[in-house]
Amino acid sequence: MGFWDKAMQALGFSKELSEATRYYNERRFKYLGINTPLWKEGNDEKYITHGYQINHQLYSIVSWKAQKSAMIDLAVYENRQGKHIKLESHEALEVLYKPNSMQGKSEFFEQFYGFKALTGNGYIYTPKLESGANRGKITEMHILPSPLTEIVSGGVFNPVKGYKFIYGDKAMDFKADDVLHSKLANYHYDNGSELYGMSPVMAAWKLLQKSNSNIESSKKGFDNQGAAGVLYEKATDSPMIGNLTREQTEKLNQDL
Repeated sequence: MGFWDKAMQALGFSKELSEATRYYNERRFKYLGINTPLWKEGNDEKYITHGYQINHQLYSIVSWKAQKSAMIDLAVYENRQGKHIKLESHEALEVLYKPNSMQGKSEFFEQFYGFKALTGNGYIYTPKLESGANRGKITEMHILPSPLTEIVSGGVFNPVKGYKFIYGDKAMDFKADDVLHSKLANYHYDNGSELYGMSPVMAAWKLLQKSNSNIESSKKGFDNQGAAGVLYEKATDSPMIGNLTREQTEKLNQDL
């Protein structure tokens, strides 16, 4: 029984409706192959290298948003007879405030929200202990860079079988239960691509290119030490230069 079947039955819907959902998925994901990475609409790597890394406006917006999100205090509450009691310590807080040996809470969540703001997707790998008294518990978390992470299809009845992390010519496979995927809404349904979140940078890409071109053009003007918006001849034997009087030349220099 799949996730949607369990969800429908838990919510009290009939088996017929669950089968209708299955029918819908058959047509929605009819071209999905088994163990096949799903295609992404945008170019996540480009949004970072040609956007965040070189455009001061995009950098400022994403950094501000990610840093503010990472500053939110996290807490664990226990329900005791209808009352929510805040716990001063809990094993979940230990993982949240020290996700792994290389990162603390602020750096970890700033990176997570930054990837989500740039690409529309944030991935967290949560390995579980495989043996011992704490078997099945999460003791650490790691960010999976969204430009290098893909959803792996399990076919029509299991659209998200797992995830694949691809770096160069190497790849690592993860089970779906070991990865937390948080995404922005995507309203373009195209045979599974909507399982990814849509990057906000995709909608602003042309405007971002315009901004980059404007900055580059202005920089070239400063590098060449020329006045912006003025074309002139450098040749000393130009008829135009020869016809100018001394007063006209001085006036022109003042205007420039």
